[in-house]
Amino acid sequence: MTDGAADVDRDGPGAQIGGACGAILRRFGGNMKACRVAARLTQSMRSERCFLSCQQISRLERGKLAPNLLVLLMLSDTLGTSLDELTEGVDSPTRRPSCILVRQLIERSPGVRTGEIADSLDLPFWHVRRDARRMFSLGEIRGRSSSWQPALGPRVHGAEQR
Repeated sequence: MTDGAADVDRDGPGAQIGGACGAILRRFGGNMKACRVAARLTQSMRSERCFLSCQQISRLERGKLAPNLLVLLMLSDTLGTSLDELTEGVDSPTRRPSCILVRQLIERSPGVRTGEIADSLDLPFWHVRRDARRMFSLGEIRGRSSSWQPALGPRVHGAEQR
């Protein structure tokens, strides 16, 4: 992370995860570039006004860098645009669809490994592992993180299995 923007080429919560989050960052970047071009600013001019490097502006516009709130406010202010303009058409990220997809893949392929799930869904390993561990703790799946299995029948939350 540099100057309030998360590098999405690395693993971790700010990682490039493709799918929905990658699309969100690319859409935001496209909006950012359109606002910059409409204001007749170069990336160099924009970087000077935002106290960011040209490389950071370029990576933000390409959806390779995720800005934090302070950077978002600075970008909006330097263009004289609203946050609504910068985020127009950008959907809120959600983790629920990935949980459903992870569970479906485990049910279709008993013994599937966390890394295989991550690769097939274009999600980072840490994200799949977190979802799988949550489902394991709720009794929705069984096994170990190296090899997940579907649960052995219905589980009632809060009740002991007999």
